[in-house]
Amino acid sequence: MKFGDHGLKTPLRGTLAYNCLQSGKLPGPGAYSPADPKGKINGGKWGKHSAMSYIDTCLLKTRGIPGPSAYGAPKPAPINGGKFSISQSKSDIEWQMYRAKQIPGPGQYGNPKAPQGGGGGRFSTANPKGETDWIVYRGTASFLLKLF
Repeated sequence: MKFGDHGLKTPLRGTLAYNCLQSGKLPGPGAYSPADPKGKINGGKWGKHSAMSYIDTCLLKTRGIPGPSAYGAPKPAPINGGKFSISQSKSDIEWQMYRAKQIPGPGQYGNPKAPQGGGGGRFSTANPKGETDWIVYRGTASFLLKLF
């Protein structure tokens, strides 16, 4: 068994064995020559055009959108003159006659049946006591009370 052999197909990253294995693959000091930092830098170029203005950007974005005149307006309906009513309204007397025809007259109601049960009411047959009768009644009662 080798140093760092753990039986898995992928190495364990971050372990000491993995770091030692990886260090063998990297070139050592002096094994390569870096580019000269004082040499000419190749690449990049500054643009010579000016940036688009806000209006140019808006025009570019809305180039394919149809404008208000692209749709066509509906045709307005022809305007015809108005018309005043030529009907004759009813006068006050004609309205009174019209309402009077709707209300039934005196002969159109019919006679209601009289109540069945022997006629009208009757007078009382009671004989109430008068003032003198009450004096005699009270006097007799007080006399009887004194006896007993």
